[in-house]
Amino acid sequence: MFYKRFGFYAAGPEAIFKMLDQMIYSQTPDLESGAVFRVMVEDHYDKVRSIVEDWGVQILYASDGELLIGDNPALSIRRSEDPASPPMQVPIGEAEIVFMPISPKHLLCLGGQTESGDLDANSIFESNQLQLLYAHSEAYFRPESGLEDFALRFCQHTARSPEFQQGAHRDS
Repeated sequence: MFYKRFGFYAAGPEAIFKMLDQMIYSQTPDLESGAVFRVMVEDHYDKVRSIVEDWGVQILYASDGELLIGDNPALSIRRSEDPASPPMQVPIGEAEIVFMPISPKHLLCLGGQTESGDLDANSIFESNQLQLLYAHSEAYFRPESGLEDFALRFCQHTARSPEFQQGAHRDS
């Protein structure tokens, strides 16, 4: 009966997952239509909006360098109590600031006061370090930015995997 229904013999975890999928989808047809996913996204959006609605918005300009962007670009950060430790990525409800590079020269931040201004060299350096630290597998930068050596040194210093080091590449 299982073979007739699913096209393979019931054996191992694949069969269990197939049966569980079938049970879930037969119980909730809204999963296939995407309605449950939509409700979950809307609920998540409403929760995040309520957390950040009173936070300031900052658009900061990197005049003394460029920003790189990792494949996990929007970072919700809280500073560690230990000054020697890097800031920690935390859930947005525990964050002091959320930031994301939106171009090689612009950083968008939620938190603090609403303003625009310049990033100093240390802030550019810290943003780039955090983008590399919390990236999953890739980071991007412009070829003429001078960030390639920085990214490779950072990856070697922090013992990032060779796969990640290969993923730190220029956006050509």
